[in-house]
Amino acid sequence: MKWLTQPPMYKEQIWAILNRFDFHRVAEAMEQMGWQWQDKGVPKVKQLEETAEYLLRLIVQVEEPTMEAATGGFRAYYAVPPTWYRRGTLALSFEVASYAYGEEEG
Repeated sequence: MKWLTQPPMYKEQIWAILNRFDFHRVAEAMEQMGWQWQDKGVPKVKQLEETAEYLLRLIVQVEEPTMEAATGGFRAYYAVPPTWYRRGTLALSFEVASYAYGEEEG
Protein backbone atom coordinates (compact mmCIF):
# COMPACT_ATOMS: atom_id res chain seq x y z
CA MET A 1 0.00 0.00 0.00
CA LYS A 2 1.39 3.39 -0.97
CA TRP A 3 2.03 5.67 2.01
CA LEU A 4 0.85 9.19 1.55
CA THR A 5 2.43 12.36 2.84
CA GLN A 6 0.30 13.99 5.51
CA PRO A 7 0.75 16.97 7.78
CA PRO A 8 2.23 15.91 11.15
CA MET A 9 -0.68 17.52 13.01
CA TYR A 10 -2.96 14.68 11.87
CA LYS A 11 -0.76 11.78 13.03
CA GLU A 12 -2.21 11.90 16.55
CA GLN A 13 -5.80 11.83 15.27
CA ILE A 14 -5.08 8.94 12.89
CA TRP A 15 -3.32 6.97 15.63
CA ALA A 16 -6.19 7.53 18.08
CA ILE A 17 -8.86 6.51 15.56
CA LEU A 18 -7.00 3.35 14.54
CA ASN A 19 -6.45 2.34 18.17
CA ARG A 20 -10.02 2.98 19.31
CA PHE A 21 -12.04 1.82 16.30
CA ASP A 22 -13.57 -1.66 16.77
CA PHE A 23 -12.21 -3.51 13.71
CA HIS A 24 -13.15 -6.88 15.24
CA ARG A 25 -16.78 -5.79 15.35
CA VAL A 26 -16.60 -4.80 11.67
CA ALA A 27 -15.09 -8.20 10.78
CA GLU A 28 -17.86 -9.98 12.70
CA ALA A 29 -20.57 -7.94 10.97
CA MET A 30 -19.05 -8.61 7.57
CA GLU A 31 -18.87 -12.33 8.33
CA GLN A 32 -22.53 -12.43 9.42
CA MET A 33 -23.63 -10.56 6.27
CA GLY A 34 -21.38 -12.56 3.94
CA TRP A 35 -19.77 -9.28 2.84
CA GLN A 36 -16.65 -10.02 0.81
CA TRP A 37 -14.03 -7.79 -0.75
CA GLN A 38 -13.52 -8.56 -4.44
CA ASP A 39 -14.63 -12.19 -4.06
CA LYS A 40 -11.64 -12.87 -1.77
CA GLY A 41 -13.70 -13.57 1.31
CA VAL A 42 -14.16 -11.48 4.41
CA PRO A 43 -10.98 -9.48 5.05
CA LYS A 44 -8.86 -10.13 8.12
CA VAL A 45 -8.72 -7.50 10.86
CA LYS A 46 -5.22 -6.46 9.71
CA GLN A 47 -6.57 -5.76 6.20
CA LEU A 48 -9.40 -3.71 7.67
CA GLU A 49 -6.93 -1.66 9.74
CA GLU A 50 -4.65 -1.04 6.75
CA THR A 51 -7.56 0.06 4.56
CA ALA A 52 -8.86 2.44 7.22
CA GLU A 53 -5.40 3.93 7.72
CA TYR A 54 -4.99 4.42 3.97
CA LEU A 55 -8.31 6.28 3.75
CA LEU A 56 -7.49 8.52 6.70
CA ARG A 57 -4.09 9.36 5.22
CA LEU A 58 -5.69 9.94 1.83
CA ILE A 59 -7.97 12.74 2.99
CA VAL A 60 -5.20 14.67 4.77
CA GLN A 61 -2.43 14.23 2.24
CA VAL A 62 -0.51 17.40 1.50
CA GLU A 63 -0.61 17.26 -2.29
CA GLU A 64 -4.36 16.86 -2.87
CA PRO A 65 -6.49 16.90 0.28
CA THR A 66 -10.12 15.84 -0.04
CA MET A 67 -13.11 16.00 2.30
CA GLU A 68 -13.80 12.27 2.36
CA ALA A 69 -12.77 8.92 0.94
CA ALA A 70 -14.55 5.58 1.04
CA THR A 71 -14.14 1.95 0.03
CA GLY A 72 -15.27 -1.47 1.19
CA GLY A 73 -17.79 -0.05 3.67
CA PHE A 74 -15.32 2.33 5.31
CA ARG A 75 -15.75 6.10 5.12
CA ALA A 76 -13.02 8.47 6.32
CA TYR A 77 -14.11 12.09 6.53
CA TYR A 78 -13.83 15.35 8.41
CA ALA A 79 -16.33 15.48 11.28
CA VAL A 80 -15.28 19.13 11.55
CA PRO A 81 -13.89 20.48 8.24
CA PRO A 82 -10.52 22.25 8.23
CA THR A 83 -10.33 25.98 7.61
CA TRP A 84 -7.46 28.34 6.96
CA TYR A 85 -7.07 28.93 10.72
CA ARG A 86 -7.65 25.47 12.25
CA ARG A 87 -7.14 21.84 11.38
CA GLY A 88 -10.12 19.59 10.89
CA THR A 89 -11.29 16.73 13.07
CA LEU A 90 -11.06 13.31 11.42
CA ALA A 91 -13.65 10.55 11.68
CA LEU A 92 -13.97 6.96 10.49
CA SER A 93 -17.15 4.94 10.02
CA PHE A 94 -18.17 1.59 8.61
CA GLU A 95 -21.44 1.98 6.76
CA VAL A 96 -23.90 -0.77 5.96
CA ALA A 97 -26.69 1.43 4.61
CA SER A 98 -27.39 5.10 4.06
CA TYR A 99 -30.00 7.31 2.48
CA ALA A 100 -30.01 10.94 1.42
CA TYR A 101 -33.22 12.88 0.98
CA GLY A 102 -34.12 13.11 -2.68
CA GLU A 103 -32.64 9.78 -3.77
CA GLU A 104 -34.88 8.10 -6.30
CA GLU A 105 -36.38 4.79 -5.35
CA GLY A 106 -35.52 2.08 -7.81
